[in-house]
Amino acid sequence: MVKVSKIKEQALKIRLFYIVIISVIIITSLVIYHRINVKRKNEDMRNRMGQIRELIESVRSKEDNLFNLNMEIGRKNLRISQLQGIVLQNNEDFISVKQAMIKIFRKRFEIINNLCEEYFSRKDAPEKAKLSLFNRVEEQIMNMRSENVLNDIEKSLNSIYDGVMDKLRDSFPALKPSDFQFLMLTFAGFSSKAICIICNINIGNYYNKRSRLRAKIEESDSPHKEMFLYAMR
Repeated sequence: MVKVSKIKEQALKIRLFYIVIISVIIITSLVIYHRINVKRKNEDMRNRMGQIRELIESVRSKEDNLFNLNMEIGRKNLRISQLQGIVLQNNEDFISVKQAMIKIFRKRFEIINNLCEEYFSRKDAPEKAKLSLFNRVEEQIMNMRSENVLNDIEKSLNSIYDGVMDKLRDSFPALKPSDFQFLMLTFAGFSSKAICIICNINIGNYYNKRSRLRAKIEESDSPHKEMFLYAMR
């Protein structure tokens, strides 16, 4: 009976031992699993933190690039504004120079204009004075009627008025030579009396012709009609 009790006691101890061993193994396995799991999570966390740092660096780099780009755009805009100012100033200078050229060009014919004005105003002067003035006017008129002088006036007008005579020919190909010459002299700044003498028309015909040609230009669909009207002023 005592032996049976001892055997049972030993069996119980052995069972408890195995239970303890198994428990230790299970606990150790759980601890190891937990550590592995924690290590994996820590590794994942480190990877995520590394990705976040890379993302932050990328964002900072892009912000720096954007800042530099904005600075460059600012400099470009400033340069564009400066260039626009230069262009505007150059345009204003060009317009001023062009207007000065037109004045100088028209002043070339001041002598003939003055002679024609004097000729018209001295109709009742003594014959000798009239003859002297007539000879001077006739000399100037014959000179103005020469093909070389008329060609020179046309070329000068084209240069000053951006090809105005060429554009007039293109816009009104059926324009009579006398009307073309009338407009050319008008564009050049000849006075009404000078044009009358050069074109051999009276003052009434001058105003009728001027009105007719102006209306013809105004009613046309020429893209250059504003230029023609400006030159007629």
